[in-house]
Amino acid sequence: MRFIVRQRAPGGSPRVPGSGNPFAAPEPALVVADAGPAHRCLLNKYPVLSRHLLIITRAFEPQERLLTAADLAAVWPWMIALGGLTFYNGGPVAGASQGHKHLQVIPLPLLPGEVGVPIFERAGAFERAGLPFRHVSAVPGARPASAHAAYLEALEAAGCRGRDGYQARPYNLLLTTDRLLVVPRVAERWRGISVNALGFAGALLVRDAPAGARLRAAGPMAALTELAG
Repeated sequence: MRFIVRQRAPGGSPRVPGSGNPFAAPEPALVVADAGPAHRCLLNKYPVLSRHLLIITRAFEPQERLLTAADLAAVWPWMIALGGLTFYNGGPVAGASQGHKHLQVIPLPLLPGEVGVPIFERAGAFERAGLPFRHVSAVPGARPASAHAAYLEALEAAGCRGRDGYQARPYNLLLTTDRLLVVPRVAERWRGISVNALGFAGALLVRDAPAGARLRAAGPMAALTELAG
């Protein structure tokens, strides 16, 4: 599996958890459209790729709350329109930089010549299979409702589904119309490098050249294995 290791642009994405809520009153220039009655679609102010979208709840909901069928119904048309990948960071330990519930959508492929999300080809259903860390893979079906049912089942199998509408532990979610992957998390950083769900899709962002050298020397898959539960 190939990985992208990029260096963060100067001044890029300075947000940290607890530093305010930019989604409470989003900048008008970033608002793309409504995404159903309870969600908005925004441009990501600090995109990792062009056409990097955020689907946010209009009213505040914590990022640690479980995704609902309405959340997936809101993101589904945008994911189809981009032919893209939806990803979700379940709390700060999973790489979430904001506490207001938001899903992210990016176009595919991440790398030229790739088809879909390469890690999906190595993931087995409800087992380690070809990946060295704990994960749960499932087929979401062609509709948001079936994807939501598969998501809840995957969370349960991964030990991440709480009983009160909140997650039991941090996790990352990768979702396309063809595949779903849940990865439990035990840490947010590997040797100072912050990793969110995109790391498990094959894209990692580092702060400087020395951090990139450390990551390449150890190997991205080794880093992901230490971060996964």
